[in-house]
Amino acid sequence: MCRGKGYLENYIQYFGETRILCPECNGQQYIDEVLQIKYRDRNIKQVLDMPFRESLDFFADSPFLYERIRLVCDLGLGYMQLGQPLSTVSGGEAQRLKLVREMGKYRNRKNLLYLFDEPTVGLHSQDVLRVLHVMKRIVESGNTVVMVEHDPEMILGSDHVIDMGPGAGRHGGRVMFCGSPFDLLKHRESKTADYLRSHLAPEG
Repeated sequence: MCRGKGYLENYIQYFGETRILCPECNGQQYIDEVLQIKYRDRNIKQVLDMPFRESLDFFADSPFLYERIRLVCDLGLGYMQLGQPLSTVSGGEAQRLKLVREMGKYRNRKNLLYLFDEPTVGLHSQDVLRVLHVMKRIVESGNTVVMVEHDPEMILGSDHVIDMGPGAGRHGGRVMFCGSPFDLLKHRESKTADYLRSHLAPEG
């Protein structure tokens, strides 16, 4: 009835699209015959409901799955479920999931160019450092990463920075600086440099 979604979609005037639990599968997504099949005491629905961080131990004996799940966790997505619908994934999450897929396909290839638009939006500072670590692994493997980014840790961890300014929108559009983050910190006209210096300054 629900074609494996576990819910039915209805459109109600003034409320828009609503979802109700599928009365046939009761939200389980699969028929009883499929749910009776177990792997390590869990059926397919229970596996897909697991967060990635939990599934890391669950699939520890499968190198192919373990490597990809570990990369998802390294990118700060360990809280997501294995079977989470793509319609509930944010732009930043989608970018990082695509990165996992690409690294799985091309992990032995070099000279690839990866382009990212704000991959750290909405991330905790610890997760930002995880993303930075993965980006460095990509570069150390012989590839190039180019990103639009405003997070200070990502900027300071870059090899090369192109700073646009002096302001935003119609107040910007000029290349203010090109070079290493260390040299950017010395720049006196860049607002990005001011931002980075305040980030590095001790509190108080």
